[in-house]
Amino acid sequence: MRSIRPSISDAVGQKIFESLALPRSSEKLVERSRRTWFPMALAFSLAVLPLANAVDFLRAVQPIFSTHCLKCHGAEKQKSGYRLDEKAVAFRGGDSGEAGIVASNSLASGLFQRLTTTNVDEMMPPKGERLSSNEIAAIRMWIDTGAAWPANLSTLNPELSTALRHWSFQPIQRPVPPGVRNSKSVRNAIDRFVLARLERERIKPSPEADRVTLVRRLYLDLIGLPPAPEQVDAFLAAKGGDAYERVVDDLLASPHFGERWGRHWLDLARYADSAGYQIDRVRPGAYLYRDWVIDSFNRDQPFDQFTVEQLAGDLLPNTTLEQKIATGFHRMTLSNLEDGVDKVEFDCKAKVDRVATTGTTWLGLTIGCAECHSHKYDPISQREFYQLYAFFNAAQEVDVPALRPGKREEQALIFAAMTNAPPTFVHVRGDFLSRGEQVEPGVLRVLNSFYPCSSRGNEALTGESKVQSPKSKVEQGLVTPAATARKPDRLDLARWIVSPDNPLTARVTVNRIWLHLFGRGIVNTPEDFGTRGELPSHPELLDWLASEFQHSGWSRKQIIRLVVTSATYRQSSRMRAEHLERDPQNVLLARQSRFRVESEIVRDLFLSASGLLQNEIGGPSIYPPIPADVKAAGYGVGGEWIETAAPKKYRRGLYVANRRTVPYPVSMTFDQANPNECAARRERSNTPLQPLALLNNPVFAECSEVLGQRMEITPGDLRDKLETGFRICLSRKPTRAELQRLQKLFHAEQTQARASAAQAWRAVAEVMLNLDEFLTRE
Repeated sequence: MRSIRPSISDAVGQKIFESLALPRSSEKLVERSRRTWFPMALAFSLAVLPLANAVDFLRAVQPIFSTHCLKCHGAEKQKSGYRLDEKAVAFRGGDSGEAGIVASNSLASGLFQRLTTTNVDEMMPPKGERLSSNEIAAIRMWIDTGAAWPANLSTLNPELSTALRHWSFQPIQRPVPPGVRNSKSVRNAIDRFVLARLERERIKPSPEADRVTLVRRLYLDLIGLPPAPEQVDAFLAAKGGDAYERVVDDLLASPHFGERWGRHWLDLARYADSAGYQIDRVRPGAYLYRDWVIDSFNRDQPFDQFTVEQLAGDLLPNTTLEQKIATGFHRMTLSNLEDGVDKVEFDCKAKVDRVATTGTTWLGLTIGCAECHSHKYDPISQREFYQLYAFFNAAQEVDVPALRPGKREEQALIFAAMTNAPPTFVHVRGDFLSRGEQVEPGVLRVLNSFYPCSSRGNEALTGESKVQSPKSKVEQGLVTPAATARKPDRLDLARWIVSPDNPLTARVTVNRIWLHLFGRGIVNTPEDFGTRGELPSHPELLDWLASEFQHSGWSRKQIIRLVVTSATYRQSSRMRAEHLERDPQNVLLARQSRFRVESEIVRDLFLSASGLLQNEIGGPSIYPPIPADVKAAGYGVGGEWIETAAPKKYRRGLYVANRRTVPYPVSMTFDQANPNECAARRERSNTPLQPLALLNNPVFAECSEVLGQRMEITPGDLRDKLETGFRICLSRKPTRAELQRLQKLFHAEQTQARASAAQAWRAVAEVMLNLDEFLTRE
């Protein structure tokens, strides 16, 4: 059964607009903001600027009513005929005939009189804990400044108070880094937050990892490639206390940084080189969006601008081709091109996907759960879902299959605003054929008092999953000044999402950065910052990082540098008995984490060790060899899998064509993200298929052969050759025992069946490339 969910009133919204004097506004935005995303609205409403001394009812007054009053004057009981969960009765008063609330006059309001009287027979509440002086003052100020009670909140929902207090919707605070006893272990503020928690738990942090492990960790985390032996030697020989920081800066400046970190973002963007479904037609221009992401990371484009260009690059003044390409983020949805398909239905599905993806990517909320009915756990109504949908209903897709040299406009996936957008309706039970209420674009109530927006489409509430049965019209609704008559659009939505007052976007983003550098986020559910998500392990650290991110000009490189130069990051990943007993998941960060690299990096490590890797940045995707039966099953209609010739076929895993229907088999074996949905994190599995793939895949087999050749032609004796290969693969020198075992293996392979030296070297290389340590980031 659909729950009742209140929204922001005209009066409150109007005051917000008047106080925020922001551009790109609309008179209708008040109404839209009322009907907007609840969790987003909450977070934004909590950080909104003061409303001309008015008191925010949702934030300051309703929680008081819920805590102290509704037990006796609510839905279940109405002592003296008075109730504070219904606006009309709350103002009118109860059986006494006395007005309960008189706007702008607290002294004439029966409610305020009962709270402040000294007459024990009239004092409220009569039993239990009294209201604090601050709570009474809040109610008095609320009444005296007009007693603004949201018009669409005629009946209070107790869930709203709980949602308003949820940690992720609270304004970001910048806590002072705590003092610690072990100050010698502190390298920056991050360490103070981590050490303070460890000291409370009486757990000692791990010592710093050895320098070879540190440099290899940095290379894998920042550029996704191993350091060459010469680079390791240079770091070990470097003098001065800033040698580590210099390596960090060099890697952040590397063009391969954008490849490594851009791949993380492409998981969220559900990047693929094809349209999906049975035909799975190739999208020849999709790579332009991928290259734009790489370039954005390399030039450290501020994250707020990075966001705006992807969500609304086509709406920016004097928009450039690159900004239009950025909107390819929206075009990474599936497209059903089969005969007989209902175009309206699949257009609807694409827009639903955009709403859900935007919510997960920037807000860490499972907004997609509200498509068919109001969210069962978070305060997101179905109406609010379709108000967000309305922002994307005001744009159209254009596929241009032709690829003309130099005509990049014709290669890009175009996502452009429409002059006359269709109305938007809530879909009854998610049925696109069952139209419900028509809605305007808008954001979540829990966040919507923070920033303006605008759009041109109307949506309609439906009910369960078909597209043409509107129930009622809805429109976009973001908080903007009411001076203009323009509807909010995607540009307003984008600016609203990255408003400094939005408590979610910065938190979600720095948590994701932390996840990639520690294998686990401060919030272990990066896709869900709602009420069903996990609580942050270090909430003060999360807020400090979010604040630092905003104050740094939304610089991702600066936050990454801050994290990797901390003592916390530089710890050894070796697990002690104490860790296994008290913190096996490394929640408290008493050590670094050890985990296998991602599927693309598995390929990159093999190619790099063999010397085959081609380091060209950007360009069309490549097609490495795949089994013939897989090729026949998945690519017969939408375009054959035509193998790329050398040397381009040796490019990084990032550039391997990502087909939706049958992705590259090796990538799937090593847990590549599903390109059909937004992935905030990747799962890691250990299966027998993985070593079999490493031993039998033609690319990996070729890498073993070429690495064997590299060792064979290395100057020196057998020991020197083996040590060189070992260092190429693992960055460190082999121990005496390891070297002896490799020598024994080489001689055994050489004498077995009179094998040639080349075959023996290949066998040794195959062993090195299949070591757990080779595929593991320590």
